[in-house]
Amino acid sequence: MQYVKWIDKMTKDEFQETGGKASNLGEMTHNGFNVPGGFCVTGKSLDYLLKANSIMPKIIEIVGIMNYDDYDNIENKSADIRAMITEAPIPENLPGEIKEQII
Repeated sequence: MQYVKWIDKMTKDEFQETGGKASNLGEMTHNGFNVPGGFCVTGKSLDYLLKANSIMPKIIEIVGIMNYDDYDNIENKSADIRAMITEAPIPENLPGEIKEQII
């Protein structure tokens, strides 16, 4: 699985996988701008974290009961989702796989 993309290998067409900032830096590199070398951890790593911790069904459940007419409800439910993601343990092999790809 590719969890890392090098900026000089990215294009603007990869924004869904790498995010807008990273893909635009890649595009700038291709157009001759002086952009420091670097890499981006892709969205696939988040997908892997969500799957490994069985978080997505919980997110879907929370989104299903959100009251979109109640701003405070949206804020609270969004905070719950953020907490589930940030508190989830990182799968044991993920840091090693990322490290392998950048060394």
